[in-house]
Amino acid sequence: MDDLKRNGSGYYDPTAYKAIINVEKENGRMQRGEIWEVEYQGTYKNAVVISAQERFCNVLMLNDEMKTEQDVQVRSRGLLYTHPAMLSYKFNDGFAQFIRKMEDDEFETLLACITEKLGIQNDCRNCDVELQMVGALKGEIDALKKENYELRRRNTETYTIEAPEIIVLKTQRDMYKQQYEELLERLLEK
Repeated sequence: MDDLKRNGSGYYDPTAYKAIINVEKENGRMQRGEIWEVEYQGTYKNAVVISAQERFCNVLMLNDEMKTEQDVQVRSRGLLYTHPAMLSYKFNDGFAQFIRKMEDDEFETLLACITEKLGIQNDCRNCDVELQMVGALKGEIDALKKENYELRRRNTETYTIEAPEIIVLKTQRDMYKQQYEELLERLLEK
């Protein structure tokens, strides 16, 4: 993001940077792992974007000091703290200024703390086996799709081949029906 703060000549250009950030904000381009300054109860606080939706983002608000023993440190402009279970949301128009993007390992550590504090099970001891099962099932689904396609194609061919025979049968049926009705009429007239 530091590249955006510099213009084409390499000079620091805060006006262009703010314009680019505002355009990104209007397009809803906040992304996971970014730290933004957001409007919060009439003031501004830093927040980590946990997930970005079309009109809002799930965030963790950052505090200047630790409030509980479960708080974790997050590096923003300095060291700040957040409680991993205190997820909230902010509408996209409440985002004021981009601060920084967290490193992947920082963000993964924060996500691990969130899943732990929320009691979400993330046990992947059998992930390899499950992935193999998923792969096998995908292969089976693909084979069944091909078989289904082939059966539908054959079924269509069968009806198109037998169509002249069906026409003859329908014509004979209609002819016998008409003869029966005429015979029944004659009998009723007598």
